[in-house]
Amino acid sequence: MYSRVLFFLAGRPEEILLVDDVRTNFQCGGSTPKKVFRCCKVARYDAPSFRDMGFVRDMGGIGAHNEEDYKTLTDFANRPWAFKVDDRVHCWQSNLEPAESTLPVKLVIFDLDGALTLYTFMPEDSACSTDLFFSADDILHHRFVEYNFETPYLEGNRVAKLKQLFDCLCDDPETGERRVLAILTVNEAGAVAVLNLLRMAGLADRFSAIWTLSARSGLPGGVYKEVNEWKTFSLPQQEAEGHLKHHVLESVLKDPAAWFPQMSGDAPENRLLAGLSLPHIVLVDDERENLNPSQEEFQVGRHCRVASYDDEYRDQGLLWRMGGLGARDTEDYQALQSFVRQPWHFNEAPARLTSSFNFGELSGHDSHDTHPIPLQRSKTEEDLAQRFPAARKRRAETCGLESDLRRPSTAV
Repeated sequence: MYSRVLFFLAGRPEEILLVDDVRTNFQCGGSTPKKVFRCCKVARYDAPSFRDMGFVRDMGGIGAHNEEDYKTLTDFANRPWAFKVDDRVHCWQSNLEPAESTLPVKLVIFDLDGALTLYTFMPEDSACSTDLFFSADDILHHRFVEYNFETPYLEGNRVAKLKQLFDCLCDDPETGERRVLAILTVNEAGAVAVLNLLRMAGLADRFSAIWTLSARSGLPGGVYKEVNEWKTFSLPQQEAEGHLKHHVLESVLKDPAAWFPQMSGDAPENRLLAGLSLPHIVLVDDERENLNPSQEEFQVGRHCRVASYDDEYRDQGLLWRMGGLGARDTEDYQALQSFVRQPWHFNEAPARLTSSFNFGELSGHDSHDTHPIPLQRSKTEEDLAQRFPAARKRRAETCGLESDLRRPSTAV
C-alpha cells in the first residue's frame, strides 16, 4: 500500500527513501508489484520491563537503543549507494575476555526458521507433532523438503550441502575436533514436528537435541537422540514457556543435562560438553535480537547471523523475513565452518549489525517515571495483519501445500 502511494507521489523509485519498522511496506505484490529501492527498517524488539507497563512486545523507535541511528540515517540519505544489501552470512566474536577468546567451540546451536529453512511450512497433520515415526505421502514429502529447504535462487542441491556442513561441524576432517549440534527455535508445533520436518530432508542425524519454545500445551518441547533413537522430554518449565533464547543458553550452562538428557548415561555428549561455558557456544540465527539481547548482563560471545530478506517465493507470492543459510550465497557454508574452527579470527561485528537500523539499496531499555500515565497500546499494522515474528511459521493448509496432494509444484 505504502509503496503504491509513494510511487504515485514521486514517480521515480530511486528518489524515495522509506523509513519504517514494517518490512512489508518496502514492497508490495499484486499484478503490478512495486518496490522501494532505498529503505531503512527500524529495529523491533521486546522490552522485558518498559516503564510501568511490564513486558511489551514489538517496540521500536529511531535512536531508542543506539544514538548512532541519527547519524547513520543521515549518512544513508546522503550516500545510499554505499549501503548495499548483503545476502551473506556474518560471523563474529565479541564480549569475550582475552583468556576466553581462543577457547574451542564445543556446541553449535541453530535456529530452524530462517536459518535452516528458507521459510517454515509445517505439516497440517496433527500426527506430525506427536508421532516420532511420522511419514508423509511421497509427493507431500517432496514438496515439504523443496519448499522448506531447497533454494530457487542458486543452482545445486542445498540439502546435500547442509548435510556436508553438519558432517564437518560434528567431525571436523581438518582439525579432528568433535562438536555437538542442537536446534533452538520458537515453534508452537513442538519438537517432534521439527524433528519430522528435518527427517523428511534427511537432516536430523547429526543433531543431539531439538528444543522448541512456546510449544502448544501437551506437545513435547524437547527431543534428544540417545545412540540412534530419538526420545521426547520436557524442557525446564520457565524457559519452555517463553521465547527468549538467551534465557535458554543461561539455563544450558547451569545444567547441561537438563537440556541433553542423554548425558545421564554414557553418551559422547558427556565428554564433548564437559566444562561447557559461554565461549564454547556458537549461535546461528537470523534474528538480531537473539544474537544481541538487550540485557547487558548476558551477551552471546560467538554469533553467526543468517541474512534476512523479502522476496517472491515459488508459487507463494511475496514472503517477508525469509532466510536460509546458503540460500543466496554458496560461500555461507565455508564461512560458518571457518568461523567454528577459529572464531578468534572474526573479532569485529559487521557495522550494519550494531545499529538499530537495517539498511538496503537493492541492485528496550528500562526507564522509570515517578508520575506514570495510564497508557493503552493501539493495534499496529503487524497486529492487524496477525503476524507474530517470534513464532513465525505457516501451516501447510494456509499455503496450499496440502490442499491437493497430487498437484505438481509450480516452482521454477
